[in-house]
Amino acid sequence: MDKIQYSKEYYIKNKTKYKERAKEYYEKNKEKLKERSKEYYYKNIEKVSARTKLYYEKTSSSSEYKFKRYGITRLDYNNLYENQRGLCSICGKEEISTLRSVKKKVLAVDHCHTTGKVRGLLCSNCNRGLGHFQESSDILRKAIDYLEKTNA
Repeated sequence: MDKIQYSKEYYIKNKTKYKERAKEYYEKNKEKLKERSKEYYYKNIEKVSARTKLYYEKTSSSSEYKFKRYGITRLDYNNLYENQRGLCSICGKEEISTLRSVKKKVLAVDHCHTTGKVRGLLCSNCNRGLGHFQESSDILRKAIDYLEKTNA
């Protein structure tokens, strides 16, 4: 067994130990690591932006598998997108990326986890919100009642 193979096996067996050490190191050196990350970003802003843009182009153009998972085609997605005028079905807002190099993000395909039926396209906030409320209209109604009572 060579040294590299041994170190991989050792790492696999002691993964939790490595993760704990890495977490401790991060906690002790958080500010230094953040500063180093900022420095790298500003020294290499073109490279970082190009890499980020390439990533988003790849994930949005090669996301056919995402559509297959929901039983729709890119054309179906585009039709939904046009019908919704590129806006979220719930909040009515456009999905905007927080990254400078990418102008718009793709809306998420919302679907029923029980039936698999596609319901529409949502921004990431609304999509996560439904997930956090376990897609339960009862819980959502209780949340609305709570907000109405406490915001009065």
